[in-house]
Amino acid sequence: MTNTSLRKRFGIEERNAAKASRIIAETLDAHLIKPHNPEQGKKYASYLPFWARTFAGILFDGYLIVQPVKSKIEKKVLPVSH
Repeated sequence: MTNTSLRKRFGIEERNAAKASRIIAETLDAHLIKPHNPEQGKKYASYLPFWARTFAGILFDGYLIVQPVKSKIEKKVLPVSH
């Protein structure tokens, strides 16, 4: 998720980007998202949901293929809504 994708999802106009930034900051403070790259700058920052700490996954043909980080044996395939 980025500031731009959040604005698009919630219909926030570009001139109100600060509103999306506040939502992101409050969501970070609540530990519901985390930076995709902890060393990223704010201008091009992207974020992952909190549960991304538990699963490693790749997006393939509309499906998120996840694998628990603790166990490399069990694999699950979940559909991703667009």
